[in-house]
Amino acid sequence: PYVSYFRTAVAAEDVLDTAANYAVDGLDAQKVVIIDGGASDDAARFAAHVRRLGADVVATTPPNADWERIEHVVESADAAKVDVIYTTGDAEFAAQVAKTLAGTGLDATLVGGAALRSEDFVTAAGTAADGAVAVVDPHRVDTSTGAGEDLAARLGEHVVDAPGSYAPAAYDAGTALAAVLRRCLSGEDTAAAAREKCVAEMAEVSFAGVTVEVAFVSFGDRAGTRPQVFQIWDG
Repeated sequence: PYVSYFRTAVAAEDVLDTAANYAVDGLDAQKVVIIDGGASDDAARFAAHVRRLGADVVATTPPNADWERIEHVVESADAAKVDVIYTTGDAEFAAQVAKTLAGTGLDATLVGGAALRSEDFVTAAGTAADGAVAVVDPHRVDTSTGAGEDLAARLGEHVVDAPGSYAPAAYDAGTALAAVLRRCLSGEDTAAAAREKCVAEMAEVSFAGVTVEVAFVSFGDRAGTRPQVFQIWDG
């Protein structure tokens, strides 16, 4: 409600909650099958969100189940009239699920996380990738690659502890504030005198961050930091 409000941090939205909402409300899924290809609790958390929204979880494979069992679950989803198959795990695993689903002819949408929004998945799955949905968390940057790797190296020169998963977002928040203060404090004798100029400058912030482009929407939240949904077509 205030023109001076800016949330420099990213909103703490659960990407799995977003995926469940998209599956149930966006794709109108009434029945869901979950293929657990990872060691995390993503499958269980997605299942809880789906049930909370009123859909049925028809079947869930245990983590790292043998492939024969996974194929059986996917193939049996046809008889159960399943609308969505959600998969965790890496790109190669998700590609195998996609190809198995395509082989059944079942009219269900494959939904997953960041592994599906990758060249590895598209290449491995081929035409079976068409229609697959990836729900990703854009502000979580892998500090071992790309811009995250560069940030980790630079921070390593000044701090003892390695940067955690929120370091990229924190770094971008500090960079935004520093850029604004450099411009709005110049020529002013007091903070009160600089206030109006600082607020105006904050609204105009726009630069390529370590996370995503750093800018603000009209309500003062970071633009482009909510979980995003992508669908694959024609590679």
